Amino acid sequence: MLLTQAGLNGVPASLTLGGVDASRFIPNNATFSLSSGYVPAVTVSSITVSSSVVEASTFPSNWTSNPLTLLDDTEAGLFTIDSSTPFLWLPESVCNQFATALNLTYNDTLELYLYEDTISSPESLSTWNLTFTFSLGKAIGSTAHTDILLPYSAFDCE
Repeated sequence: MLLTQAGLNGVPASLTLGGVDASRFIPNNATFSLSSGYVPAVTVSSITVSSSVVEASTFPSNWTSNPLTLLDDTEAGLFTIDSSTPFLWLPESVCNQFATALNLTYNDTLELYLYEDTISSPESLSTWNLTFTFSLGKAIGSTAHTDILLPYSAFDCE
């Protein structure tokens, strides 16, 4: 746990709970810093989803490749990290890519993407052994980046 006081060396008060799991750390050449407003932000240069399922026939018919690109370098952008919420706010085109890949439907009333049917139920998506890879860097176009791999279960809030 790290606790700093407001006014010390001009740094605003902050509290960080957690730590580092050294066994999961993969050395990389990426460095990150706070913006001038002390906001944590990173460049997301790509997002892909892949499946370790061997039989391609179990994928939705709209999967054209494995891994499937959900955000490519033409849509790279600076994104604020907000650990106070479980939601991701991404450009509409990227959200549509997620929805298409996972057969989700946007619900205007709830303003959330929902499972459409048994094809995209939490149980069926779990069997695909999905991994989402977020490629993060400090600046758009930077070659220094790190990949964060998240299993489908990180998104399944059921």
